[in-house]
Amino acid sequence: MKFVPDKTNRFHKRPHYQPKELDYKCEEIITQHMQENCGKLILPIPTDELTKLIEKDAYDLDLYADLSEFKGEVHGVTSFFPNQKPTVKITNELSCGFSEHRLRTTLTHEYGHVKFHGPLWEAEFLYREQIGNESKNALHGCNREIISNIQIHDWMEWQANYASGAFLMPITFVNETAGNFFNRYRVYPPFKAYSSMADELVIKIASGFDVSKDAAMIRLIKLGYLTN
Repeated sequence: MKFVPDKTNRFHKRPHYQPKELDYKCEEIITQHMQENCGKLILPIPTDELTKLIEKDAYDLDLYADLSEFKGEVHGVTSFFPNQKPTVKITNELSCGFSEHRLRTTLTHEYGHVKFHGPLWEAEFLYREQIGNESKNALHGCNREIISNIQIHDWMEWQANYASGAFLMPITFVNETAGNFFNRYRVYPPFKAYSSMADELVIKIASGFDVSKDAAMIRLIKLGYLTN
């Protein structure tokens, strides 16, 4: 990881991660969490453990929030405050059973903000206080279009999206599943997305990690197993 200028002007410098750095950092985080709570890494990761993951590092998690005040189909909001851990709100539609897969993706997306961006805002608020600027909270809302989009230009959203897939589909086990698939058919990646071979691999990943086929496809594209 290295720091580069932040063109969004949220911070003077912002962290730039290589995808592999996020892959193995996220796997380390989720593995440690599962070992502490369940004694071992369980796949698919239970949804209850995803909420516990947020509760461990956030000040508050509201799973039944009314987010109708936000424009678009907003499923999650992470807010950052001076001298306090972040808070996370998830729309009540997801928690009431609208879509379990979408709930899981939103939880891990918001946790990406908490884990990777919370410390940045903490340092930013401290800096503002030192130079005499009034510190206000920073609110980050994430709608369905952002969470399900493979091409994202906002670096915070890109990192949270990538982390979401990496938490739910840890790199070591995706590589193992994909490797067994290729050996079985004696073929080599990448495959074209939506081809018959790609569809079979997507279904295997989706069922093995309890994610939607869209989330599985995005993960496989980002890892270079599929191409669009």
